[in-house]
Amino acid sequence: MSEKSPYYLQTARLNWQQDNVPEAKDFGDIYFLLQQGLEESRYVFLQHNQLQQRWQQLEPFEHFSIGETGFGTGLNFLAAWQLWQKTADQTAQLHFISVEKHPLTYTDLERSLSAWPELADYAKQLLAQYPTLTAGHHLLKFDHGRISLHLLLGDGIESIEQLRSNDHPQWQTQNHPTIDAWFLDGFSPSKNPDLWNDRLYALMADLSGPTTTLATFTAVGSVRRG
Repeated sequence: MSEKSPYYLQTARLNWQQDNVPEAKDFGDIYFLLQQGLEESRYVFLQHNQLQQRWQQLEPFEHFSIGETGFGTGLNFLAAWQLWQKTADQTAQLHFISVEKHPLTYTDLERSLSAWPELADYAKQLLAQYPTLTAGHHLLKFDHGRISLHLLLGDGIESIEQLRSNDHPQWQTQNHPTIDAWFLDGFSPSKNPDLWNDRLYALMADLSGPTTTLATFTAVGSVRRG
């Protein structure tokens, strides 16, 4: 039997619940709640990182970086993109870095995002650039280059370690990139222990600065302590 390519990825295997709500078979967990999903994303990740206030205070041409564990359906990215356009200076740059071990196929992503009509224009642009699903780093640019989406497809911990060693000058701050806000998403710690562990928390600390904030949907004690 031939070995799998190092670029091979197992895409997400889904069950579809009522009203096009996707559930990950391998984790036994849904990606979002139909009625509250978008508002939950805004409340947990945008509001608790104080992004509206922080983005309104950005100087011209300033950069802001978000790190996310679990791209999923891209809902958090689209919600952040929408808020960024409403609040940030027109010359400011948003860098959204997201890891995903089991990305959705194009068809499944399109079906999932159809749940959010108010994000339809953003979803259309994301789908137009959605990459071939191979392991590695994929850079997508939106809004005339004002917004960068770095999709790191593959093992989450390994991908973040690669980010830490990135020597691109755009990400250099004292010899490593600095994340300004973390979105700790992904399936619950009990169902995804390979991601939620001390190794992740140590990497986050190394990639964070004195003003970095983080937000997460989970209240599990081990995550709070980590």
